[in-house]
Amino acid sequence: MYKLTLFGLPALEYSGVQRPITRRKARALLAYLAVTGKSCSRESLAAMFWPESGPGRGLADLSRILSSLRGLLGPHSLLADRERVGLNPDFDLWVDVVQFRRALQACSSAGDAPLDPDCRERLEAAAGLYRDDFLAGFTLPGCPAFDEWQLLQTEDLRRELGRALDRLAVTWEAHSDLNRAAAFARRRVGLDPLHEPAQRRLIALYARSGQQAAAHRQYQIFVRLLEEELGVEPEPETRWLYEQVRLGKLRPRSAESRFSPAGQPGPEPAGDEPAAPVPRFDFPQPGSQNEQPFVARERELARLAGCLDDALAGNGSVIFILGGAGRGKTALLEEFARRAQQAHPDLTAAGGSGSTFAGAGDPFLPFREVMSQLAGGVSAPRSGGQLSREQAQRLWALLPHTVQALLDHGPQLLDVFVSGRQLLERAAAFAPAGAGWLDALQKEVARRQGAPEVAEQSAIFGQFTSVLHHLAKIHPLLIILDDLQWMDQASIALLFHLGRRLAGSRILIAGAYRPDELVSVQGGEPHPLTRVLNEFKRVYGDVFMDLAGLDQVEGRAFIEALVDSRPNRLDAAFRDALYRRTEGYPLFAVELLRELQSRGDLFQDESGRWCAGQELVWEALPARVEAVIARRVDRLTPAALEILRTASVEGEVFTAEVVARVLNMDERALLRELTGVLGKQHRLVRERGERKAGSDYLSAYQFGHALYQQYLYRQLSPGERRRLHRAVAGALAELYAGDPDAVVVQLAQHYTAGADWDRAAACRVRAGDLAYQKASLTAAADHYQAALEHWPEAGTAGKAGVLCKLGECLWVLGRQVQAVETLQTGFDLALRAGDRQAAGTAQRLLGRIYWELGEQERSGAAYHQALAVLEDEPGSEELAWALAGLSNFYMHMGDYDESIRTGERALAMARSLKAEEIIIQCLCDIGSALSSKGDWSGLDMEQESLERALAINRPHDAGRAYLYLSEGLIYLGRYDQARSLLEEALAYTRRTQVSFIAGDALRFLAELDWLTGRWSSALAWIKQAASSVESDPPDGLAGTSVSLTSGRMYNDLGQAEQARRQLSRVLAGPVDSLDPRAALLGELARAEAALGRPEAAAAAAAEILERAAEAPYLFPNVAVALLVICRQNLDGAARSAVLQLERLDRQYATPASAACRLEGQGWLVLAEGDGAKAADFFEQAAGRWQDLGHPYDQARALSGLSRARVILADLEGAQSAARGARALVESLAAQLDDPDHLSAFLSSALVQEIRALTGDP
Repeated sequence: MYKLTLFGLPALEYSGVQRPITRRKARALLAYLAVTGKSCSRESLAAMFWPESGPGRGLADLSRILSSLRGLLGPHSLLADRERVGLNPDFDLWVDVVQFRRALQACSSAGDAPLDPDCRERLEAAAGLYRDDFLAGFTLPGCPAFDEWQLLQTEDLRRELGRALDRLAVTWEAHSDLNRAAAFARRRVGLDPLHEPAQRRLIALYARSGQQAAAHRQYQIFVRLLEEELGVEPEPETRWLYEQVRLGKLRPRSAESRFSPAGQPGPEPAGDEPAAPVPRFDFPQPGSQNEQPFVARERELARLAGCLDDALAGNGSVIFILGGAGRGKTALLEEFARRAQQAHPDLTAAGGSGSTFAGAGDPFLPFREVMSQLAGGVSAPRSGGQLSREQAQRLWALLPHTVQALLDHGPQLLDVFVSGRQLLERAAAFAPAGAGWLDALQKEVARRQGAPEVAEQSAIFGQFTSVLHHLAKIHPLLIILDDLQWMDQASIALLFHLGRRLAGSRILIAGAYRPDELVSVQGGEPHPLTRVLNEFKRVYGDVFMDLAGLDQVEGRAFIEALVDSRPNRLDAAFRDALYRRTEGYPLFAVELLRELQSRGDLFQDESGRWCAGQELVWEALPARVEAVIARRVDRLTPAALEILRTASVEGEVFTAEVVARVLNMDERALLRELTGVLGKQHRLVRERGERKAGSDYLSAYQFGHALYQQYLYRQLSPGERRRLHRAVAGALAELYAGDPDAVVVQLAQHYTAGADWDRAAACRVRAGDLAYQKASLTAAADHYQAALEHWPEAGTAGKAGVLCKLGECLWVLGRQVQAVETLQTGFDLALRAGDRQAAGTAQRLLGRIYWELGEQERSGAAYHQALAVLEDEPGSEELAWALAGLSNFYMHMGDYDESIRTGERALAMARSLKAEEIIIQCLCDIGSALSSKGDWSGLDMEQESLERALAINRPHDAGRAYLYLSEGLIYLGRYDQARSLLEEALAYTRRTQVSFIAGDALRFLAELDWLTGRWSSALAWIKQAASSVESDPPDGLAGTSVSLTSGRMYNDLGQAEQARRQLSRVLAGPVDSLDPRAALLGELARAEAALGRPEAAAAAAAEILERAAEAPYLFPNVAVALLVICRQNLDGAARSAVLQLERLDRQYATPASAACRLEGQGWLVLAEGDGAKAADFFEQAAGRWQDLGHPYDQARALSGLSRARVILADLEGAQSAARGARALVESLAAQLDDPDHLSAFLSSALVQEIRALTGDP
């Protein structure tokens, strides 16, 4: 028998004798085939193990490896043909990983109960096989797909071992062998010291076995570990357990409680183990009248369970259930969530749903509900009676983790997805004695109240995703999203963002929607959810379960299960008739049964079994569900019917107090009617908990089915609808007078439906403002557009301002053409209305958009027009904004003097107005302009701008300041400070998800490390930078900067063709300003010269010099381009280039500008044959480069020095300089792991020249 061990380094034995596998890829391939146990295509294996090779070469390499394995294992060990390869299942091969998993699988049905002796022995033997992690110490360089598979296997096996150790500890504890239980618990803790339930079990076992000192010590060790690794406190359950240990109250478990994990209170604690205090909530009781029967759908439930199993294994994904109203989507999701939480005690489920009335314009509604539940919002959830006590307990226990995750990973989610004030109230209720996380939350909420902010949508999406990923590491998450067809666009975008980032997480998103509701939007465009669902299908494959209809077998099975969900004596004839009338449609079947029960045609006998009456006339029953609903509704009294008709106007979920005000009813009488007659008796509505309005609580109810609400609403005449919508809006406005923003979207909807255009427009504008603050720009634009469509004809006051808001949203959304049209319309209207503020705003925004479109002349004209319009509004904030925008325009145009003058005027106004955001922008732009002139006091202003932006949490402004300040520090040669600041900027990016910082920060780090000879890390940085801007246009500012740095790297490495291709592509775009065009042209000239194209190189040099001569100021990046011209003496232009280098050094007077000037002068006089002067210049330049720590630049200057000394016949001095240069380039070559990079660098012109100077051919 062959024996393959994969726990630890892979090893193969035959009859107890080691059989070494010399080739690393052969070991990896054998491990892969043995563990997967399946046949694989040759193409997939070649791609996994030889990703850099072409298909032909990879397949050839695979054949050679397979041949060596056959020689080692025997001719019948593999089953292989021209297409596929796998291990022969009859081959006698024992694999430790396979045996380990078989043992665990054989005992998987035992749940969490103590193991029987057979399973106990199996798991103990399996745990003994696990002597180290999977393939520990084994790596396969250059094979990322295998690395990923190895990592996933390692994580899965560690997780499986953890579960096995948990079960062994539980088993031995149940048998009162606490020492053995503690041994397995210790190993479990060693496997993952941060796994808190395992730590609790070990602490409890120590205490119960009389080892009090060990229990105390273990707790203290864990506290220190949490502080050092995560900076957090233990969970409340752990602190509670330790308190029991400290007080000596932890006693050996009784037999009844031994099946619960040690140290964890069960769902119904007794004695001195109280449960965590959950807020007041009316949980549904099993078997209550409101409990909906759930039957059949076992196939669908099995598929959902399979998706959840994949997610629990770290393969997060999505699954969608689709079907029309009444097909049972919601019931299926609820049953799945219930069963999932029963099967997985560690699972936490939270849910939200779209709203038929307000959801389309209520940003992030379903995700706000999800986050509210994860943050302990269990006292009045929208899911009301669907939230079980056990689920509420789990969500409540998660509260401190969610708070910490929000503080660490999602601070901008506060007051967007969850109310900071309400979260504080819950946190204080959870930890009345105080806690560190509670103190941190109080500080954050207080800080945000003092400095409210507008969050960027990308930051919100990234932070929401980060929070869920963090929580899923603690407890796997099941996110239920119902009624996706009514989700707002911001939620759809968030779903798309989150759904594509589930890999490696323990998160399953299960959603439901009605496909017939996904109608096209205006202009014939598909519904936005359709595009997202199509993308998920492309990424994940078939993730849809269609409940549109049941075939005959499924339909009959549903009817059988439904009828048998209650004790009965109903025969086959009754069941056949029920199926014929309903065809298994769940809503029809359930409603028809209820109709028969309420009419008395079905009755209960003495034993409580349902029986059919003698005269069942099926033909008299309604054929459609609407008729069923009509028959049920017709039994209502006129007063009850009026209540429901009024409620239907508010929506599927409605508020008792609103209905009471509209009908002028006593609230208590209405509540009795809703709960009693309409709820318990007729079961047309059900309670949905409470909603808070100021200091009051409102009672929420929901129609038993959406079709009830739709049917009742359709019965109203158009005139009745308008009247009732106005009345509902008025009632909502009164009830939420203290916080109208909480219902502003609903108010806008009701006023619109009620044709109250003035109030509708006002609410739409306010809803747009709130959506904008939450970075939900699409929703904001929709609200502004809706306000404008119904703007009262009589007045134009304020309309121009709304057009400006809409234009700004369209601009940020990337719809520049529409934005320009909208802003121009707003400007014209503002002028006619005499609204100078709006007119100035429109032109200021137009100036910014025109600049981004590359229309510099129109941009400048718009900025000046904004200024002209607002000059008659002295002291206004909008005038200060216009001046700040103009200052930024001048700064980018290179007119630094005018930028400073205009910026200082804006700054003075902003200070007088205490307009902090304008102050921050002005400081940054003025500082940048000063630094660009060589006045390095500008760095102090940029530093102040950064500090102010961070103080009020302005991510965009902080990002600009980070980058400008770092760039200045690099120019000054203060590299350590610059590197520290850039690393801080990257951390800030990860915390705030401000993506635009990342590309430039990574690019600056790459450039900094490249200059200072850290080539290995520089190549890693530039790869990340390129990835971060890959979705940006290649000729955009971020893409251009990355291309410039990449081009320089390629040239230094001797890869001129790659440099030329990348630089030419960027220069073909609208890159017109001196910086970065001159720097790009300089590197292009260098590449063209290296490729033997002197004419192209000379043309680039001529453009550089022409632009430099015309520019009032030069940019530091131009120095590199000028130095290229000097060294190459392109078209005899070296002298002109030196003049510009001297000018640039006078402007900046930095160590780098001096080194460039000296080296350029050296190349000029060397070309003229003056060896003495050249040697002097090169020696000084080499010294300056050395002081700066630029090894490549120093080597280039030393090569020039060597050549100058050859002219002087100083051969010893020439050799010394050449040897110094060679040592430098060899130190750089030693960092190049990529064979292509290394080969090209060693063949580059500079290296070859240095070798020649040292006498090495």
